[in-house]
Amino acid sequence: MSGIRTTYSGLISVSVGVITILTGLVFSLIITRTLSMEEYGTWSLILGILMYAVIIEPMISYWATRETARSENSQKTSILAAGVFSSIGMIIFLITFLIISDESYINTEIIIFGVILVPGMFLYRITYAINLGWKPHLASYGFLISEAIKIPIVLALVYFFNMGVIGVIITFFIAQNMSVIFQIYILRDKIKGKIQFRYIRKWLKLSWLTLYTPLSNLIYRTDILIFVVFSESLTGLAIFVVATIVSGIISIADYIVIPTYAKILAGDKEKYLKENLTLMLYFAIPLCLLSVTFAKPALFLLNPIYEGVSIVVIIITIKIFFSSLVNIFQQYLWGNDKIDKEFEVDSKKFLKSSIFKIPTLKIIDYSGYLILLIVGLIILKQNSVTELDYVVYWASLSAIIQIPLLIYLGIQVRKELKISVDVKSVLKYILVGIIVFSVSVIITEEFLIYNNSILEFLPQLLLFIIIPITSYIIITYIIDKRIKNLIHAIIKEIK
Repeated sequence: MSGIRTTYSGLISVSVGVITILTGLVFSLIITRTLSMEEYGTWSLILGILMYAVIIEPMISYWATRETARSENSQKTSILAAGVFSSIGMIIFLITFLIISDESYINTEIIIFGVILVPGMFLYRITYAINLGWKPHLASYGFLISEAIKIPIVLALVYFFNMGVIGVIITFFIAQNMSVIFQIYILRDKIKGKIQFRYIRKWLKLSWLTLYTPLSNLIYRTDILIFVVFSESLTGLAIFVVATIVSGIISIADYIVIPTYAKILAGDKEKYLKENLTLMLYFAIPLCLLSVTFAKPALFLLNPIYEGVSIVVIIITIKIFFSSLVNIFQQYLWGNDKIDKEFEVDSKKFLKSSIFKIPTLKIIDYSGYLILLIVGLIILKQNSVTELDYVVYWASLSAIIQIPLLIYLGIQVRKELKISVDVKSVLKYILVGIIVFSVSVIITEEFLIYNNSILEFLPQLLLFIIIPITSYIIITYIIDKRIKNLIHAIIKEIK
């Protein structure tokens, strides 16, 4: 049996997630209040190009988690290989940039400078993947360090020295590499062995699979480049990304199920899967309602110029919720697949595994998404619509495209792992959430005063946020035994 404690690691991850949401909010406040919409769009475009640069990284990280969870000694080989492969990633970054560099509204020098982020992203993802297979909560600590370091650096470089996007890039570069150093230090006892080229040969032999797997995500994230090229709007991209920041609070709920992947890989399949999925929904429901309820004030906080795009936040909230469930179900099915337990496996067997089937389905789904996105943007451009219309169409399509995947993967999880959720409890969570946040809407509209000063507006907003969240926890504690036991367990762990 695995030594991974899923609920404990999950709660640690959730706690770290809450902290990093707060630090991420501070970071976002600094750059959204300091950068213009065009500058923020440029930074978002750099992040989009980086997704292409790290396309080959899963060749290592995918196996790093699985091999570590199964007590194999590939950690040192994984880290050193990541350093070598990052040079290829830098070349991919520059090639991707050249494809769109002719557009006059793109700042060439700034985007090229972003290539320095590639090596750190490789090493960060590899060390995170190893810790995820060993002690998942340690991976969360690495993420926390990265997020915490960003704040003082970006405050100095962007706010005080007014370095703009260059300052944001340098901030990310330092934060990533400090997190890498921390995670390598944690892993120091596991990377003392020799470099084993048999692992590299295995990774290269199965590279068709590990490159094929993230291809679906790469296709999906191509929507950023397509949107910029066809709408010719960095401002629209900035609106989409800022709305995603507000909706991104939902991702906290994902942390509760992070340890289950390593647990399933290690061969443990108990009722904790149902419990963890139900707990995930317990957190996700109020977080979704929180994003929707406070969309307008949250956007105003980030920058008053984004205040009028609340509809985008609502749509993206739905999209992220669907996407979270899709990713969770995918991890369940991949963790349950034992096709790679034998060191030498016929590649043909992989074609019949979920490791291959799920990416294939996603590639088909996301390819259709890109086609519809291109067609829709062309039609909208011919009708001379506003930038907000472009973004609303993009957000709506990105949410709808998740539904076929969610239905298919949900059916497969129920079939293969016999997982279900406690419907009665989930309905209670939904009902309580609707009640407390409906009251919160009325109170907020009546008493929240919009003030351009962050120091005056933020304390007000936090108070209005704390009230429904606290009410939700108290009421569910009273009416639901599972939550009562959870809170008691948290208190016990703290003691």
